[in-house]
This record gives sequence, C-alpha cells and structure tokens, in this order.
Amino acid sequence: MLCRKRKRTSFDKQVAHVAKYPLLPACGPCQLRCADKFIQEERECINRQYWRCTFGERRAGLDSHISIYPVKRRRHGRKDTTARAHRLTYTLPKQVSKVPVCTVIILRTLGLRTDGTITEFMKAKQRSPEDNVAPSLTTMESRHHPTSWTMGSSVTTSTLLIPK
Repeated sequence: MLCRKRKRTSFDKQVAHVAKYPLLPACGPCQLRCADKFIQEERECINRQYWRCTFGERRAGLDSHISIYPVKRRRHGRKDTTARAHRLTYTLPKQVSKVPVCTVIILRTLGLRTDGTITEFMKAKQRSPEDNVAPSLTTMESRHHPTSWTMGSSVTTSTLLIPK
C-alpha cells in the first residue's frame, strides 16, 4: 500500500522557515549606522513577521520597503557593458515610520545569506509591473491572516509595524 506524505500545516511551515532563515548578526560599521538604529528584539520581531506571511504577503512587504530610483550620474568613457539601469534603497519599519538601512542589514534581518530573493523580485517586477505584487487579500483570507505584516490597529499587507 502506498502512503502519501502528509501536507505540512502552516505552523510547520513557519517553524521550518524560522529554522532555515535565522536572524543573522547586524552589519558592521556602515554609513547609515544601521546597527545603532535597531535593537536585536526589533530585528527578531521583523524576522518572525516576515516568515509568518504567505509568499504574496512577503512580496508585498518587499515592494513597500524597497524603492527603485534611476541612476543619478552615469560615467562616460567606461567600457562597462553592464551599466546600472537603476539603484535601490531599502527601509525597515521602526514603530510607525520607515527607517533607511543598508542592503546588508535588511538581508541579515530577514535571515537571507544572499540578495537572490531581492534580485528575483526586482526582475519579476520589471517583467510585469502590473503584477509586481500579490493581489490583495480577500475578506476570507484576511480573517485567517489578521496580522499579515502588521502589529498595529490597521491591517494592510504592505505595512510592517513593530509594537511600541
């Protein structure tokens, strides 16, 4: 008799994500002084909230905390064939505001070892800008995921708030 694998529950998925993507140490001395802006508990809270969300909610969160800007100054005369088309700025939530941070601390806060997740998200966003984030939650889904990326009174999928 053949036995099928049992489907993982959402709790099992969350436990697996937390084990696979633990919080990594903060960045060293950077220009933005990110390590001074966030304490360990705040970063742990962001990590837990991020991996508790569904794939679509995580994409919406990345979309709200990563901004794309055109390159300010191009250097002429260089023989680089891979000239940048845009630059990215990153933010992390602190209470009710977004605080600018470096690439390293956002990756380490989310437990990512490389920027492949962000790179793939940006490529997908450029391929189809109208489908760059997941569709909004239906009323039934919002009942099951009331704290998707928030811990405040208003629930939106693209806002990440930390309790005071």
